[in-house]
Amino acid sequence: MPGTLPRAADTDPPRLERISDLPADLPRLHVLRTWHAMWLARIDEAIAAAEQREAEVRRGAEVRPDPPAYVVQLGIGTGPPVAVHAGGCPVAGSRVRPLDAEQARRALVDVEACSMCRPDTDLGVLGQLTCATLEAWLRSCCMPRGGRVAGG
Repeated sequence: MPGTLPRAADTDPPRLERISDLPADLPRLHVLRTWHAMWLARIDEAIAAAEQREAEVRRGAEVRPDPPAYVVQLGIGTGPPVAVHAGGCPVAGSRVRPLDAEQARRALVDVEACSMCRPDTDLGVLGQLTCATLEAWLRSCCMPRGGRVAGG
């Protein structure tokens, strides 16, 4: 009847078991199933690739040899070595050669030690100064800028 108020049953919110965001017809349900199956296949491939990457990283860490105890950092080209570093020093760069402890001690006579990892302290050769190291230290702390040592 026009002008009458709707009944309470017509205004009640629909019950949850009646609500569905899926289509009711069979062809569209098959399309959705195919689409979701394709996405599941893509997700499974991504999971397999991620698991393989993680396994390769673990395997690489297991078989990677330990870093050498000490390395000497080489200069560019055929120049003299730049510095002696402890084996895991991040400052060493990529142009390095491994040294054992005795070779590192001998190298520290002519090559400066890395100021970050301090291999000279580890090797107990902190007191051995070379002329070049002593001269550089004197220039940095005792000489006036651009000048000479008094009386020299």
